[in-house]
Amino acid sequence: MEYFGGVPETLVPDNLKTRVTKAHKDEPVLNEAYRELADYYHTVIVPSRVRRPKDKASVEGTVGYISRQIIAPLRNYHCFHIEDLNQKIFEKLKEINTINFQKRPGSRKKVFEEEEKSHLQQLPQTRYKLTEWKTAQVQLNYHIQVELMYYSVPYDYVHESVDIQLTTDLIEVYFKEARIASHKRLNGEIGQFSTNTDQTDNHRLYL
Repeated sequence: MEYFGGVPETLVPDNLKTRVTKAHKDEPVLNEAYRELADYYHTVIVPSRVRRPKDKASVEGTVGYISRQIIAPLRNYHCFHIEDLNQKIFEKLKEINTINFQKRPGSRKKVFEEEEKSHLQQLPQTRYKLTEWKTAQVQLNYHIQVELMYYSVPYDYVHESVDIQLTTDLIEVYFKEARIASHKRLNGEIGQFSTNTDQTDNHRLYL
């Protein structure tokens, strides 16, 4: 989406188990991370139907064309870093997109800019961060344990089961879909505590 400079109204991926929890011809169930990605970018994900290659026929055709025009010329190129390989691929891609069509005026780049670009939605300022979900029970000391680290929640939720959303640098705690706490993710020595300082009378009573 960064390459195209915007977000399409609909994304059509393969119907893979890593993305689709339950396949259905009308309303497939997406896994949590994929659903969150769609929500973050304000788009709709509609996986192609199982054994229905016509759902993405133009894409499948382009994959073969790209294989011949990009991968084949680079088959003898030696690179030592993935960044180097990606740079060569993008150079070839730019070349393909700017070459004029043989049977019609314009190029892929020109058609995109004239016919399709205006339909894209604006990209968010920051990228979507992949998240992981866990559940935990709030301990008597009003903390939860996540990967051998401890994070506080409001004292009222002692003994309750809560949902935890983890990113690379943040932990957010939810109770019945309402966020009740947020912490920077702890790293390093295990057993560390992250405790919010705005304690209520119940917090002080516990101490």
